[in-house]
Amino acid sequence: MNTDDHQSFERSDFDLGTFLRNYVRYIWLFALTIPLLLGAAWLYNWYTNPTYEVSTKLMIANQESQKNSYFEDLDVGGYDKLFENEIEVLRSHSLVAEAVSRLEFGVTYHLVGNYKTSEVYKSSPFKVITDSLAYEAYFRSFDIVINDTAGGDFIYSENGEDQQRPFSFGQNIDLPMGKMKIEKRPIFDESLFSDASYPKRHFRVKFNTPDQSKNAILSKLRIKLARERSTILQLSLEDEVPLKAIDFLDMLTAVYLESDIDRKNTTARLTNEFIEDQLEVISKELNVIELDKQNYKVSEGIVDLDAESRLLMENAINIDKEIAETQAQIKKIEYLESYISTSNRVSELAPSALDLRDPLLSSLISTLNELEGHRKELVFSSLEGSPNLAPVDAQIERTKNTILESAKNIKRNVDEELASVIGQRD
Repeated sequence: MNTDDHQSFERSDFDLGTFLRNYVRYIWLFALTIPLLLGAAWLYNWYTNPTYEVSTKLMIANQESQKNSYFEDLDVGGYDKLFENEIEVLRSHSLVAEAVSRLEFGVTYHLVGNYKTSEVYKSSPFKVITDSLAYEAYFRSFDIVINDTAGGDFIYSENGEDQQRPFSFGQNIDLPMGKMKIEKRPIFDESLFSDASYPKRHFRVKFNTPDQSKNAILSKLRIKLARERSTILQLSLEDEVPLKAIDFLDMLTAVYLESDIDRKNTTARLTNEFIEDQLEVISKELNVIELDKQNYKVSEGIVDLDAESRLLMENAINIDKEIAETQAQIKKIEYLESYISTSNRVSELAPSALDLRDPLLSSLISTLNELEGHRKELVFSSLEGSPNLAPVDAQIERTKNTILESAKNIKRNVDEELASVIGQRD
């Protein structure tokens, strides 16, 4: 019985020849299917518009100047929180909406071909300038056919039927969905559109609301750290038209830097206003104290407040005002020295916000702002610590030292002036 089982087992061994013969008879099916699959893949690639990813880099701040020492010691993620906040600012609806409003995203242009339709963005030979649009226009698409160099036809659907309205370039068109005009771009090639055989004449346009454009961008915008523990964010965007993504990322970084400048200028202005308000309060209090002192002397018969006494009192008041103004200048200079010494990024420090009276010092601060702006531009194409940044960093450091030295000399002169004024009062 064991021998029979062994022979049965041997007869059931795998037979490669039999296995292959079972599939060889279907070889014609493989020969037919493979070309069909390859053809389907080719057609898919042909009809599907490719998507491109564009990225740029933005330096937020110097790591050492922004890192909170308490968070660093306790290792509770203060560093990460800083960049999470900046990422949220860059992705904020207001910032993205502002960037979108400065670009040609209000109208989308597509070239209609025999087999597929592709977005052309600024490669369109014309642009549509709207005067007013009905709300429904933002949810429909319209066709524009260029007949020749003078104009073409605007095609739209009304009551289920296609309507055709001829137009001339540069002339206003009054349509049921709104008023607009179609103008040639500088890339409009007169020779091509004069040739009747030129095929690329049919375009499709779609009008977009600011919210539609903003939301479409936000759904594709990606922001992350360029590398772990770096001070640079990487912004990336996917789009069918690379130039469109490039324009948006450039504009978003520009709007972000402008908002950062406004924020820093506002901080400097509010600081200056606070100092001015405090000095004004102190000056008023000194005047009140001086008047109370004089009134007390008169009421007690200590002094006769005749014309000469009034003159002396007015002189004392003027001297107190001069002292207050001089002290304000000292406070501003001390604020400037502290700001320069403790901050690694001093761009956006506006001379007008500090109301400095020294033209040389104001000029040095303006120069420093320009250098900081130049450094930001270089950072977009290089990493922190790149050799390209070294000459600019050295020039920034020299300018800071010159500002501190100039501020020190001005403060010395103002201190002497203050001592002289106080001597006059005493």
